[in-house]
Amino acid sequence: MTLRVQGLRKSKSWRQKIGLAWGKFSRETNFPVVLGLLVFCLVVAVGWRIWIPEFFSDLWVEFCGLIFDIVFILLIFSSFEHRRQKILQRQTQHDIIEDYKRWDSEEARFRLAGAIRRLNKMGVTGINLSGARISDFSFSHNNISSLKGSTFYDGTWGERVGDGSVVLKKVDFSDVDCWSVVFSPYDPFSGLPLNVQRYARFEDCYFINADLREAKFNGASLKWTEAPPDSHDEIIGDPETGDYAVSQVSWGPFDGSDLTGASFVGCVFENADFRGATGVDEADFSGARGLETCEFDDAEIKAAVLSKAKGK
Repeated sequence: MTLRVQGLRKSKSWRQKIGLAWGKFSRETNFPVVLGLLVFCLVVAVGWRIWIPEFFSDLWVEFCGLIFDIVFILLIFSSFEHRRQKILQRQTQHDIIEDYKRWDSEEARFRLAGAIRRLNKMGVTGINLSGARISDFSFSHNNISSLKGSTFYDGTWGERVGDGSVVLKKVDFSDVDCWSVVFSPYDPFSGLPLNVQRYARFEDCYFINADLREAKFNGASLKWTEAPPDSHDEIIGDPETGDYAVSQVSWGPFDGSDLTGASFVGCVFENADFRGATGVDEADFSGARGLETCEFDDAEIKAAVLSKAKGK
């Protein structure tokens, strides 16, 4: 079990802000190359001015203008070229994800992890994973810290080419930023009296310490094979001294997660365990089924959730 320690955020000084801004500008414009060329031109110009001022005095103004034009054009061109390269790099990673997300294999998981990790380094967290078939995979163990704004099921159904449904088995989202992730926007057949298989199915998935604020699981099937234990704690004691202590020996799939604003409208639950989660009372369970098989921190919270599910 991994514990997260949240420290105090220190505000950056103006020097740090200037340094970060300068670093970003340098990366986006290849500024070291341009600066080197500028220095070279200035050295030539100063030498020109000092050693042979009379012969080239009439051309001095024109030469300065030429230097300005060269530097300005290089800066603009370098900036646009760098931006174009970044767009191409991002698109390449998205293409890799599109190619491998429906192929549940060790190679596919390896390539998906690499592509998502590279996108994270580029500052991209909103990834289209609709139609994914993934099992036995951990995002945090593959150094993926954020899926903020990503989509696992986009709500499409009945398409002739491709399959937008998502099936995740034993996928671990622990310690991952899943804020506003769309696991499922709705169930396409929610208004029909049919007991059909859900388009978004999550089996034995874990969200320990995950940020699930405003995440959507609407209409999804969330199932855990084993029923949750009566307690995650174990009493450890010494009969001779009479000293006893309580130690946590297991964790539920939502332990430590933040469910504030999360939506489970119309979900079908089986053996879910919400003990240890925060914001459960602020999540939307309207129309959810199977909550009787779920565990909560206390009977009061469970009664409130069941009441919301029934629309009371």
